[in-house]
Amino acid sequence: MTKVGLVLLGAPSKPATFSKPSFFEEEIKSENSKSDMSAAEPIFAVNEKCVCLYQETVPYEAKIMGMKEVNGIQHYLVHYQGYGRRHDEKIPFGSNRLHKGTVDEYRRVNDIEESNKDTEDSDDSSCHGNSSIAYN
Repeated sequence: MTKVGLVLLGAPSKPATFSKPSFFEEEIKSENSKSDMSAAEPIFAVNEKCVCLYQETVPYEAKIMGMKEVNGIQHYLVHYQGYGRRHDEKIPFGSNRLHKGTVDEYRRVNDIEESNKDTEDSDDSSCHGNSSIAYN
């Protein structure tokens, strides 16, 4: 431990002593500050498929494309399967929007009915060219 002396004007004649932290103590301090950047540890791996809640309510199949630190907080880079990259999002570690498993499993566990959008569209004959209007 290194002792450093300091004499202040108007202070008692005995110099004040301060101890400089050792290299080991500085390294522990820097490691602790790094871990404080993100309170949560990663749960998902890169390229892992998961369920992501869009607007915190609608489950979609997603994939973890990477991890990135933004303003000292770790985020997952999330891609919604079947959608363009413009819909990709950064979601912080520990968010309740990401879930393990498939959309079907998520719906089953959370008692959410699957939307029948595909069957509703197929029943609507006016949208599929079955109208009586002739085009030349």
